[in-house]
Amino acid sequence: MKYDEYVSRKSWKAGEPLQHWISQRIVAELVRITSIKSSQTRVLEIGAGTGTLALEMNKLGFKSYTAFEPNSELARITKARNPQNQIFEIALPDVPVEFKDSFDLIICVHVIEHATNGYDAHEWIDSLRDLLTENGLLLIVSPQISDFKGYFWEIDWSHCFPTSVENLKQILADVNLEVLHSRIFKLGTTRSLGKVLGKFLDIVLPTRLLNLLGNRLVGRPLGTGLKAALIWGVTFVVATKRKI
Repeated sequence: MKYDEYVSRKSWKAGEPLQHWISQRIVAELVRITSIKSSQTRVLEIGAGTGTLALEMNKLGFKSYTAFEPNSELARITKARNPQNQIFEIALPDVPVEFKDSFDLIICVHVIEHATNGYDAHEWIDSLRDLLTENGLLLIVSPQISDFKGYFWEIDWSHCFPTSVENLKQILADVNLEVLHSRIFKLGTTRSLGKVLGKFLDIVLPTRLLNLLGNRLVGRPLGTGLKAALIWGVTFVVATKRKI
């Protein structure tokens, strides 16, 4: 899988502190909402990226951490940063049968929007169901299309399926996963204050002007990057395996 432009963007050192903070907040919010116990939880991350989320989860002492990362360069980077973890070059929906019923928690952060269409997204999520243990949890974090609007496609050439809390809930129900929590995550939280403050900042911060200045000063569209990372909402949908 070629995704070299993404690798180049994510290797920008100045953006690492923000990436770490966001990863910390995702894990903290998941623990707060679900009350999972890290020492008893076997984790699978789909799309490990550069391994930032893995680093944060390792700090919290999860029982085990495994990742499926189809891009060979990203898999190499993640493994180098997290040598104690298992990293496999596996792409959805082609999941080896030996992983069936193996994980208490599966995390998909900015993955489902890369599906070609809703049918592929459905197939990807369906392939994850068999990997969960009974009462295992699935977390999906993806851009909320109503916040990102046209920038959904501008920020990443490989974005294809516009994700939202509502269409993810429909897919999850269709593959017999029970939705436990469905919220919008902004400014590192799903609480109401994050939504209100995020809406205000979205209005007052001029995206295109910040992009223009950022491109001239550091070669990065800072306005879009800041809003996509912090201010625009992403889905925070938690589901569990439903007994059939």
